[in-house]
Amino acid sequence: MNRILALLLIASSLLSAAPKRPKLVLAIVIDQFRYDYLTRYRADYHGGFDLLLTRGARFTNARYQQFPTVTAVGHSIFLSGAMPSLSGVVANEWYDREEGMQVSSVSDPHTSLVGGSRGTGSSPRRLLVDTVGDELKMADNSQSRVIGISLKDRAAILPAGHMADAAYWFDNQSGSFVSSTYYFEDAPLWVKQANATRPADRYAGATWMGRQMPQPGQLYSALEATPFGNELVEDFAELALAGEKLGQRGVTDLLAVSFSSNDYVGHAFGPDSPEARAISLANGMVRRWAYCGADVYSPEEEASDGNTHDRN
Repeated sequence: MNRILALLLIASSLLSAAPKRPKLVLAIVIDQFRYDYLTRYRADYHGGFDLLLTRGARFTNARYQQFPTVTAVGHSIFLSGAMPSLSGVVANEWYDREEGMQVSSVSDPHTSLVGGSRGTGSSPRRLLVDTVGDELKMADNSQSRVIGISLKDRAAILPAGHMADAAYWFDNQSGSFVSSTYYFEDAPLWVKQANATRPADRYAGATWMGRQMPQPGQLYSALEATPFGNELVEDFAELALAGEKLGQRGVTDLLAVSFSSNDYVGHAFGPDSPEARAISLANGMVRRWAYCGADVYSPEEEASDGNTHDRN
């Protein structure tokens, strides 16, 4: 009897010690944001980076195991842990001998774009491994919702995986966020409503680092190498949180958000340029989204910070 009682007590303590299942896994990538930017500009961070550096976990002895360190390879590893030799994603583009042509990491001629300009869509079919999102889906009979968002198609698609509910990226021909028939034939209502507001058009004539943005038509591609591109992704991701009720349905959802404008700036102006510093300090989304570590982000939480216009 005493032995049974002891076993029951042990079982009870183990159950009570089980970690609470998270409402939302928020996976953020800032493309071409080098680690030394955290230390080089440390005194200038007063928002989300300051919160993460002060209260978060930092890995100061991390090393890349893959080459090349390009967008597709890094994003395929991010939530799969698989090196290119396993994932099949060996570069952004490569020559496919079976197809006899140059392909991209997410090109898929069997899909079409959903929303925006007409054209061929993209998919994760060239990714040969599962991601965290795929495992979540398999573990709870697809009750979890998994969504990827970025300016770039590969940065939205590859972290989200094969079973994702959606991946969205910015179409610089139409100025809209688009997806692919791999996920659905028609975009959700909240996506249509978001695109109907023409969110990118508000940056026409805006200036950054002495450069004025052109008018719609030439505007959309010009936004990529400015903080305005990151703002578009941030705003759309917040709409996704509300539109898909992520983290509010009693299961663990996953939202993967990749901010690509830092990468465009690094390529256009160099990693040590004034522009690279400026966009590093303009990552206001990290301040907002850092609150998701404790709970699902809401505008009320963001407003309580008392510094809603701080872009650090």
